[in-house]
Amino acid sequence: MPTSDVLLIDDEPDLRECIAELLESEGYTVKQAENGKTGLEILKSGHTPKVIVLDYMMPVMDGKTFCEHAIKDQLISAIPIILLTAANVPAEMAADMKVASQLEKPIDIEKFLNAVKTYLSKPA
Repeated sequence: MPTSDVLLIDDEPDLRECIAELLESEGYTVKQAENGKTGLEILKSGHTPKVIVLDYMMPVMDGKTFCEHAIKDQLISAIPIILLTAANVPAEMAADMKVASQLEKPIDIEKFLNAVKTYLSKPA
């Protein structure tokens, strides 16, 4: 079964590439998807990342809808999700989405890397 450290789901190609390069420079392997639908397809094809970095606002399938699908899948729901958002997502909504952590855009690189390290250092 293919694995990577991070599945990065974001519709903004430049930002997605910058985040992927940042993570790869830290030694992580990254798989990318341009929206939640593609992200789910990657996961359902047997790809198992250790953490998912998910944008909240995207066309085709947004972060909230992605999480609604992920919660229903036992394998996917076990993967921690770091939600990235420029929108103000209330804590209750983030809790309902079962996200492990929420970070605001623009991304604070230090906070972001610390969050990723936290979830990648936990045993699977």
